[in-house]
Amino acid sequence: MDLSQLAALAAFAFLGALVQASTGFGLSAVAAPFFLLILDSGAAIQILALANFALAISLAPRLRGTAPRGLLANLLVGSLAGAPLGLAIFLTLETSMLKVAIGLIVVVFALILLARELGLFAQPDAVTETGAQSRRAAELTVGLLAGTLGVAFAFFAPPIIFYLLLVRAGKEATRATMLVYFAVTYGMATLVHGLWGGMTGQSWGLALLLLPAVLLGTFAGHRLAARLNDRRVRLLILMTLTGSGGYAIWSTLAA
Repeated sequence: MDLSQLAALAAFAFLGALVQASTGFGLSAVAAPFFLLILDSGAAIQILALANFALAISLAPRLRGTAPRGLLANLLVGSLAGAPLGLAIFLTLETSMLKVAIGLIVVVFALILLARELGLFAQPDAVTETGAQSRRAAELTVGLLAGTLGVAFAFFAPPIIFYLLLVRAGKEATRATMLVYFAVTYGMATLVHGLWGGMTGQSWGLALLLLPAVLLGTFAGHRLAARLNDRRVRLLILMTLTGSGGYAIWSTLAA
């Protein structure tokens, strides 16, 4: 790998960390398509899992009191159950299919958020008023899907974000829930890939080289978070998802 490629990886890592630290989500959405393009291997997913873990543990201790414990517990249990399926998908797919899958996940999620932003979904009063058992089942299911996507593609966020939007969680609650959740799940994903996913010493070394860019983006994003209102956060997420997802699909199909 030459210096220009390393600089590009560091730039996307910084930008993704800035978005995620300010909104609670975004590192993988911004960086994954470009990491896969530059590295052209599943190692991109493993490096992003470690980068996400580093970002989350740097912020989670400040936010853990804000995140709902019951919700977090249900999401984490579901995610643990989804991890084996996610590993099986990661080990099965070729790099080109990983690129297309990630692009499709990102674009579909962006369209869902856009539809809700435009008021095309019915207002979800029924979700916020369901009983404890129904809500727990929903959260376990969301966690299961997130765990599968997270280990397979380093994308835990889409099902969680969609659920939090559906139950009308505010900006701060969403950000706190996501970052505390990531501190556990990306640690789990890194462990899974290290033990069973074939993560190499070279991948660990590259992740460490990118760590300063991730931490610098995290610091900048944390400072930016207080200046963003809910609508700006939603628009930032939509722009990030649409751009990176569309590029992932285009770059693969054009190759």
